Amino acid sequence: MFIPTLQRNVCICNVAQVEPLLLKTPKKWNVISICNPDHNPLQLDNAKSAFMLNLGDDTAENLAQLKKLFAYYDQCQGDFLIHCSSGLSRSPAVFVILHLRAMAKKDYQLVVKTMQALRPVAKPDMFYIELGLQALGLYGDKAKLRALLA
Repeated sequence: MFIPTLQRNVCICNVAQVEPLLLKTPKKWNVISICNPDHNPLQLDNAKSAFMLNLGDDTAENLAQLKKLFAYYDQCQGDFLIHCSSGLSRSPAVFVILHLRAMAKKDYQLVVKTMQALRPVAKPDMFYIELGLQALGLYGDKAKLRALLA
């Protein structure tokens, strides 16, 4: 789906959908892979590029990971595929963070509506959204997002 604010197509999916999509459209997608180190790595040879995002329990390390994600996102040209195991909580949360980051005037309602259009079954993880808000200096706005996502 084309996201005007980002000027890119974005896909949010689960781990089982990644490899077939990359085979269908080789070298189209920059992949943000929200990994669980305990799982077998995906075959991402058909991705345009890939970033492995490892989010855990350490807030300082998570914030450092998000800063690396922002740098990766900024250097990439083209479309993005964001995935996690189920495509329900972590990948939609990362989309929310990236979409908010791209907006000069933060429109939380638009971000939530867009995320729901991309992935209607999504239930974004508030822990990761709050980390993203903290990384963006918007931590005071967490109540606004929490209310829209309820």
